[in-house]
Amino acid sequence: MVAAQLVDADGCPDSAAARAIQVAAVDEGLLLLTCGAFGHVIRFIPPLIVGKEHIDEGVEKFAGALARA
Repeated sequence: MVAAQLVDADGCPDSAAARAIQVAAVDEGLLLLTCGAFGHVIRFIPPLIVGKEHIDEGVEKFAGALARA
């Protein structure tokens, strides 16, 4: 599992940004989970056996979600 914590310019948890990225990721075909006390952390949980091509595809879709959110 890998996670990305989202904070605003002041360093405060940014749950709205995490939710927007999660929704945009679904549109890209990528399922992500949010967690954390403020819902500001995005978790990536690939299967235990995953190939480089699938990781690359997931990162590409995540980049697309970031651009859309």
